[in-house]
Amino acid sequence: MWRTHRPRPRSGRRFPVKMVAVAVSVFLLGQSAAYGATGYSSSASLTITGRGRAHGVGLCMTSVMNMSKKGWKYTSMLPYFYRGTRVQYKKGLPRNVRVGVYRTTGSISVSGGIGSSFSIRTASNRQIWPGGAGREITVSYSPSTKLYSLTLKRNGTVIGSKRIASVVRIVPSSGTILKVVNDGRMYRGNIELRWGAASKKMWAVNSVAIELYLRGIGEEPESWPFEGLKTLAVVSRGYAAYRALNPKHSGDGFAICNTGDCQAYVGYNYERNAPRLTKAVQATSGRVVTYRGALVVTPYFSNSGGMTESIQYVWGGSAKPWLRAVRTGYAKPHEAYSWSVPLSFQSLRIRLARSSATKLSGDLVGFRILSTGVSPRIRTMQVVGSGGTKTASGATFQKVLNLQSTWFRFDMPPRMTSVSVVPASFSPDGDYAADLTRVYFTLSEYARVNLRVYDASGAFVYSSAWVPRRAGRTYLAWHGKNGDGDRMPDGRYRFLVTALDGRNNRNYTGAWVTVNTLLSFVRESPSTITPNGDGIDDTTTISFVLARPAATNVQVKTSSGSIVRSLMNQPLAAGSHDTVWDGRNGAGTTVAAGTYLYSVSADDGTYSSLRSRRIVVSR
Repeated sequence: MWRTHRPRPRSGRRFPVKMVAVAVSVFLLGQSAAYGATGYSSSASLTITGRGRAHGVGLCMTSVMNMSKKGWKYTSMLPYFYRGTRVQYKKGLPRNVRVGVYRTTGSISVSGGIGSSFSIRTASNRQIWPGGAGREITVSYSPSTKLYSLTLKRNGTVIGSKRIASVVRIVPSSGTILKVVNDGRMYRGNIELRWGAASKKMWAVNSVAIELYLRGIGEEPESWPFEGLKTLAVVSRGYAAYRALNPKHSGDGFAICNTGDCQAYVGYNYERNAPRLTKAVQATSGRVVTYRGALVVTPYFSNSGGMTESIQYVWGGSAKPWLRAVRTGYAKPHEAYSWSVPLSFQSLRIRLARSSATKLSGDLVGFRILSTGVSPRIRTMQVVGSGGTKTASGATFQKVLNLQSTWFRFDMPPRMTSVSVVPASFSPDGDYAADLTRVYFTLSEYARVNLRVYDASGAFVYSSAWVPRRAGRTYLAWHGKNGDGDRMPDGRYRFLVTALDGRNNRNYTGAWVTVNTLLSFVRESPSTITPNGDGIDDTTTISFVLARPAATNVQVKTSSGSIVRSLMNQPLAAGSHDTVWDGRNGAGTTVAAGTYLYSVSADDGTYSSLRSRRIVVSR
């Protein structure tokens, strides 16, 4: 399967930034603080949703499998995906292809896998040693001396060694299939052991007839529909022939590799267990995909997610008419048709740090999609941080995030902003004044929410039920009790609010609240006085209860806050207390009619409490 992972973006569909917020969306992430200013916690989680697997250019192999089951022939399937092409027998194709099958920084050993008749030769075809039963040749290379070191063993015993400047060719006789001892794989054709100048590695290169090479392609299972195997044979043949003429790895001395970056080639180990593939190769012998009579490159991949992509939006360069986006309804069922990856924000940041193109110097703020191909596959995207913005290709983000394709989007958790606790200090003592507190927040979307309460040491105290909330301003309340209904002692408590959306994306916000029952049951009787000396409601009694000994102050003030009179300023013991106001100011003059405030404050050295209420003076 041709899966090049280093696309070079060029011009293509590009969305204006203003349009992105609506059509493609801007995905905001939280800051590194526990509860970020953007409304996301650093402990939040999100889901990356996507479609398809691999690059998306050319032939979708999942569709081939499903179309074959529905009766499609390979001669119809190939032109469906490679538009304007024909499947035909093509004369003059290369007979052989050179495949890099093994690489290492050390040495490579080759022996007879099936049969033992072979010879060890130089590049000029001069024989160095004959092979034979039990013989194994090991070759390494020294970049400093530019010489190959050869060791010949028979049944484990060294029987010869040489140092030469030439690459080493192992040529089998008829009936012998060579084996690369390092990984145990066997191959038809010759094996060349050579130094790769581009990769700086030793390579085993299999020079093999293309028709024999095709029998060892392990891209799809042997159990596939026969028309699907024939389709695979044709595109694999075309790719091998194209690369034989246009080598992808010329810097290392061969045309194609044996991995999914080129085509997954297993060799004889696969062939001997895949007789149906061999029959498919034979049934399509010499046939390739052509455009206007010319051999063309025919990339293919696992799953399209419902739509392939035009080549210029994946690997750059100019458009190719047979490699343009195609819609297909045959890409499902398959596990890669649609997929999702749940991630914590911490994991997301770690993955983004894998590349300098996406690593940020500051806090991660969000992503902005700048351009896509014809399909929704991302071509370019920005990662926005407090230290700056970087632009990278969709393939770069796919790689660092370890995703199956560039067709992905971020499903963010519910955002919670404008968090406040009212009151921030409350007294759940049953006096019907500040007996409960509420944590208010603004929710960005419909979600289920939950409140958990912990004491200052981190011990769990209480959990509310999970309740649904619409987007907008909302709250959750706490009555100051634990799960057993016991009233909690005075102290500081931590609120943790969790919001959960339909994909189980979670976000958190929190705040502190104080339970303070030092001062309670503050009352006045009566609430309206007429200090005219008639003996009826000339005074009011202000009463209160102290939970602990405290310095206590009682004052009467105007509605604007000016002090009218101080009624009490002294330490008091725990218990019930009261004081009287006769409607006079500090100078002994009866105050004017109106509404006045009185305040009772208490301070025990650890906690302070203040309560204010109204008194009406009437005439």
